[in-house]
Amino acid sequence: MYKIYSTAQVCCLATPQELLPNLTGTITAPVVPYLHKKIFSNYLGRTEYPQVTFFADDLEKMWETYKKQFIYLEAAGGLVFNSSRNLLVIFRRGSWDLPKGKVDPGETLQETAMREVMEETGLLTEILNDLPPTYHTYPFKTGTALKKSVWFEMQWKEGQVKLQAEEDIEDHAWINPQEFLEKYHPIYPSIREVVSVYLSRTPA
Repeated sequence: MYKIYSTAQVCCLATPQELLPNLTGTITAPVVPYLHKKIFSNYLGRTEYPQVTFFADDLEKMWETYKKQFIYLEAAGGLVFNSSRNLLVIFRRGSWDLPKGKVDPGETLQETAMREVMEETGLLTEILNDLPPTYHTYPFKTGTALKKSVWFEMQWKEGQVKLQAEEDIEDHAWINPQEFLEKYHPIYPSIREVVSVYLSRTPA
């Protein structure tokens, strides 16, 4: 399944098996069989559908068609932890976020994540584990970007926090990840998702 966040809507792409037994949805969260690419325009971006799910047997074919509507970008970033297992979060452009950025030509995703953490926070890190990617759309140049953000669990190794003002980063905190989800607002939905996945995989 793919879950893509936009400002006013969550779009999911899935197989029928992933959705059973509910293949009908609701009036405001319809579940729609994917028959042809024009079906997307009937639902995407419409505020009366805060969530819409499309399903097809060939999930990857549907995904490739969906992607062609956007300027596709890839980014990588990290959930950076200190020795107390507190998470580094940053505040920029009105929301709490995690350090991340677009992949430069020739970089691996791991290299991008470590570079972006260094540039945005001043910290040298070590990658511990992979985490699932997140997806979101936003206005970009003359169209709309679909960004895939690949995430890694990371350990702070060296350096002191020095926030990158050029990226509009205004503040930071080291916080227990569960408390972050409960007490900090606003948080981008994709950020909330990846932190929630991390918590679901980590023993209490």
